[in-house]
Amino acid sequence: HVHFRTPGAEQKEDWLTGSKAALAGGVTTVFDMPNTNPPTINRQNLELKRNLVKEKSLINYGFYAGAALDNLNEVKNFEDVVAIKIYMGSSTGNLLVDDLAVLEGFVSEAKPILAIHAESEACLEHTLSEFKGEFTPSIHSKLRPPRCAEEALRNILNLALKYKKRIHICHCSTELELKVVDEFLNRGFPKELITIEVTPHHLFLSDKIYESLGNFARVNPPLRSESDRLAMWKGIENGLVTMIATDHAPHLKSEKEQEYLKAPSGLTGVQTMLPLLLNAVNENKLSILDIANLNSFAPAKSFNVASKGLIEVGYDADLAVIDLDKLWTIKNENIYSKCGWTPFANMNVKGRVEKTLVNGNLMFDYIDGINDYFGDHLGSEVTFSR
Repeated sequence: HVHFRTPGAEQKEDWLTGSKAALAGGVTTVFDMPNTNPPTINRQNLELKRNLVKEKSLINYGFYAGAALDNLNEVKNFEDVVAIKIYMGSSTGNLLVDDLAVLEGFVSEAKPILAIHAESEACLEHTLSEFKGEFTPSIHSKLRPPRCAEEALRNILNLALKYKKRIHICHCSTELELKVVDEFLNRGFPKELITIEVTPHHLFLSDKIYESLGNFARVNPPLRSESDRLAMWKGIENGLVTMIATDHAPHLKSEKEQEYLKAPSGLTGVQTMLPLLLNAVNENKLSILDIANLNSFAPAKSFNVASKGLIEVGYDADLAVIDLDKLWTIKNENIYSKCGWTPFANMNVKGRVEKTLVNGNLMFDYIDGINDYFGDHLGSEVTFSR
């Protein structure tokens, strides 16, 4: 789950810098979101993005189509996309589906999986209208409270239950959301029709970090309370959370250094996800097999990606070689993303990516902490076994 900013915002990230960041983080395949410029909301714009990426990507990739208020007929039969992304609340870009009748149309008619950004726009607008405090980075989580995520999630799950539609919940971040999913499962919602992802920033950071990071902690959905953060770990433990994905969304330092109302939302993550999870293994929060499932097998299975997700004969040789005992420090100057920063800067971790292979080709080799090797082989677009 990445935003590599092509086309339209390559000053923040392009497919070369995004690919390098992914490789340095042991990530071999990314699914790119549709809120680009122009947005990926029709066949013409999908082919535009495809042509821009296919000669530049060092890693494997797939594309999301985006839902808009008027493009159901354009995208409902797409078979060559990961899913259709639906923003129920406003975020980066101008994609928004806040009309329940339009939303029902996508649930009832669209063939691809629906991937949901579950925040209610009406709830967000109401919360903003009632806010009387000072607009500083620390209030971002208050302006997008858990109840807005709960409201949106109930709306989409009621429709999905009605039409028996397969949906994927992006960046789940609150205990309320997990309780809602559990409630629907107990009501008979088929478990095979829902998958849930959580991000590293919602696993490892909480709203306490605004004091030190300011706008560099601003993201949608926002960082939550410590109890919500711990609930995400509980969701992994009890199996409600299906996968971990980065929502890598880079913005330049100069953009983040603006006043709160002008600063964009989004964090980097594709290079730091695996090291953070390896550190969690060393802290006995996860096992290596948990990582293999949450980051590889489950995503490939959930999105029907052909020949990926397992180390077996007949599968693509997409591999990360790790040193589980390596102690090191995450630093901004080592981030390959064009934006050049990470919210996890100066964090000491145990576990490092040493080499990354894509389709059997050595594409990254970590040497002496600073030198690296990127092969000249390009990645390829994924295919689906639907």
